[in-house]
Amino acid sequence: NVMLGHSGNRTRVLAEKYVPVAIPAAWSSRVGSWDAFDLDPADALRYMPNAGNPAIEISVAGGLLIFRTLPAGSGGTFVIQPVDDSRGYLRGLGRNMGSAARIFTVDGREELQLLGIRYRRR
Repeated sequence: NVMLGHSGNRTRVLAEKYVPVAIPAAWSSRVGSWDAFDLDPADALRYMPNAGNPAIEISVAGGLLIFRTLPAGSGGTFVIQPVDDSRGYLRGLGRNMGSAARIFTVDGREELQLLGIRYRRR
């Protein structure tokens, strides 16, 4: 199901209906702030709205698993649909939607890869 917007003779797809899925305990345990750690400084300055300390925050709100760029308002808020304990997908329509969120364990520490950037929990 989608929401359409009509303006004059144009019709656009604005949103899709999303029915939340159960959030696995593994994802719930990841709530909190995560810092990017593998960016070249030149890339961070060019592409990140909060360059210098690119970060995201994972939270649960209204039964949805949410990720938000930090500082708040610097880039957006997105829904992650968990698939299993280590994978999820960004929900929605448009650029980067459908992208994978993946968890890796490196030297006993979880790392999150999202939109080509690696993050570690603060």
